[in-house]
Amino acid sequence: MTSDPARVSARAKTRGCLRERLTSYGRVHSLRAALSDEIAADIQAFMLACVDSYEQLEVLLLLRREAAGPFTAARVAEALRLPLASAERSLDELAGRGLLSATGRSERSYRYAPADPATADVVGRLARAYAERRVAVIDLMSANAMSRIRRSALRTFAEAFRLRGAKRSGR
Repeated sequence: MTSDPARVSARAKTRGCLRERLTSYGRVHSLRAALSDEIAADIQAFMLACVDSYEQLEVLLLLRREAAGPFTAARVAEALRLPLASAERSLDELAGRGLLSATGRSERSYRYAPADPATADVVGRLARAYAERRVAVIDLMSANAMSRIRRSALRTFAEAFRLRGAKRSGR
């Protein structure tokens, strides 16, 4: 049996691609393992649950650092060089999660005000981790973002196969 050189070459390329993907998968697992060694589990859980973006992280740490006075969205946008809409959205989301207090109606102002001392402790340790191991925190944020994207895609895929019995019975 004689092998076609083109087929042999294609199989070798396929094996090489598979080997590269497995190596990449191993790197992702080793990244998660390294992150779990560098960043405490409660900080990781807090970030997954409460911090959706880099903007939110920067806003949270700014208000924690500058706890002396209230911040408006315009002041946060200027301090962090963010678009005003992004600053407003981040402030509202962080306030909704019990990390900031908001006052005022026409022009809202915000203060760092975690709901409880345990949350304040986690945010303090997050601030230290971000100052000392910024790349590890950014890598964790990226991994969290990918996890949210995967969950959303899986949820959307699963919903596509749901039976729509309620629509049929409504006829």
